[in-house]
Amino acid sequence: MDRIVSVIGSLPSLVVQHDDDFADRLSHFYTTAILAVFAAIVSSKQYVGEPINCWVPAHFSGSHEEYANSFCWIRNTYYVPFTEEIPIKSPARYQRMIPYYQWVPMILLVQALLFYLPIAVWRSVCGHSGLDVGNLVSCGLTFSSADLSHNRKTMLNYMTKQMDRYGRST
Repeated sequence: MDRIVSVIGSLPSLVVQHDDDFADRLSHFYTTAILAVFAAIVSSKQYVGEPINCWVPAHFSGSHEEYANSFCWIRNTYYVPFTEEIPIKSPARYQRMIPYYQWVPMILLVQALLFYLPIAVWRSVCGHSGLDVGNLVSCGLTFSSADLSHNRKTMLNYMTKQMDRYGRST
């Protein structure tokens, strides 16, 4: 069990990083999660069960009805109130078109990807730059909350450690 927890905890997306604030997390985590959930909800009807039921004549058999439903799914649908006649070939038919069906889940997933892309690029660049951004931010928070003499000592210690780590320049 400890092995499973250590594997899950070592995933980069689940490790708490202090390189963002609430607005960033709202953008890259919560909005992405909400869009992905909505895409799953919308596409669940599309891939499980029948995505659309068209009004077909009563004499259509099972295979004819399936063909009509597939045709309705591929082609766009139109809104016509019950009190009006169905326009066969008129410009009014195209004005009432409902272009909704197939693209909504894909658009939601692309939006989720675009909300997550900036943080992925940021963390990738920071990971390859050699800087520990989380450590720098936590040091900055420590320095701003401590008194001035403590700040100087901490800053000198930190700079000395960094110089020793990366080699002193002479």
